[in-house]
Amino acid sequence: MTKTSITLVAAGLLALALAAYAVGARESGNIASYTGCLKNGKIESVAVGDAPLKPCAAGQTQVRLSGGDLTAVMAGAGLVGGGNNGDVTLAVDQTSVQARATGSCESSRLGPIDASISAIHQDGSVTCNSDDKGPATDVFAGFYDGPVALPVVANPNELEGIAKLALPEGRYAITATVNVVNDDLNNANSIDCKLSAGADFDITGLDLSHAPSVGEDLVNDFGRLTLQVVHEFSAPGDAVVSCGAFFASRWSFLKITAIRVGALSNGPLTLLP
Repeated sequence: MTKTSITLVAAGLLALALAAYAVGARESGNIASYTGCLKNGKIESVAVGDAPLKPCAAGQTQVRLSGGDLTAVMAGAGLVGGGNNGDVTLAVDQTSVQARATGSCESSRLGPIDASISAIHQDGSVTCNSDDKGPATDVFAGFYDGPVALPVVANPNELEGIAKLALPEGRYAITATVNVVNDDLNNANSIDCKLSAGADFDITGLDLSHAPSVGEDLVNDFGRLTLQVVHEFSAPGDAVVSCGAFFASRWSFLKITAIRVGALSNGPLTLLP
């Protein structure tokens, strides 16, 4: 057998061995690699792994063979990286892929804004629509059935607080209603109540008699007062109902309702001629 024939046979056996090992490696899930020394079209000192059987001599080039099927990894849309050989990596292209949205235009129920989103940025932050920023519409209400004795006062300027409704920051339209009863059998009673929110207030009253008349036991002995005020709280505050009467009397079924709104205007009315 000639030297050329021996070389061809060796190369053929090596190819068969590589193919057999590659098939076995694919079956087991591992891809084998081989390293040898190349010179004049021949590979010598081949060994499994990353090093030849012995260091390559002068004029030889160390080469590596593998049974893997990949020849290149290309990055598609939304990815960067890849390559034709060697160790390659892929990563997300931050300039074309948007991060998960982390911002919000909605705050807690008592918070200052509740707006729609106009844009979601690449980093997940958001821009809120400026035209609809403002507090959400919320209703705060409180009640007490009673009955409770009304404070006896000398005049309407001495009204005493009987109940309050705590409110968070915001703009409000507030109403209060309360039943009042005259308990004095001998006197017409003047009963006044006031609803206050900060410096804004509303006040009203009733003159009630408690005297028998022909065919009736009692007349004009009770009534219901209604008060309304609008106010903007720059910090948490209270809506307070204060009342007082000249003679013995009672209040009951007090209800305070505050509606928080996005816009509020409060000023003097224009009188008609």
